[in-house]
Amino acid sequence: MQYLADYDLELGKNKFHILAGYQWEDNRFEGVTTSSNSLVSNDRPTLNLGNDLTKSNSETINTYAFQSVFGRFNYSFNDKYLLEATVRVDESSRLAPGLRTKTFPSASVGWNLHRAPGSIKLCLLFLASNSALPGGVWATPWALVCMTI
Repeated sequence: MQYLADYDLELGKNKFHILAGYQWEDNRFEGVTTSSNSLVSNDRPTLNLGNDLTKSNSETINTYAFQSVFGRFNYSFNDKYLLEATVRVDESSRLAPGLRTKTFPSASVGWNLHRAPGSIKLCLLFLASNSALPGGVWATPWALVCMTI
């Protein structure tokens, strides 16, 4: 189940965009396994014809739940200066009690270089923290980009 709310607002040269959402996932798997060895006849493969001492049964039930609440805010001035802030809160039943909920914030600022006057030599260094990545996914913590406009 997933719910999303999306809203845009323009006030002169200012543009705002807000996204909020909720996600819920609930899974259940059930399985039954039974076996028997030393069957009386291979022509009639039924568990009832096996040796009672070798019969076994087992049942498996796996369940888990996952929920997430997230939001993102974008701001743009004259399509030139940009700001974005995001937060996501995830909760999983697969983790130990007391450690099931994690918050993943992130923020970024930008400058639309196509709106800049003249020719510009620009080098940008991007830094990231692993805490800003969903689920602790590892990524390269830096990138250097240079360009002439």
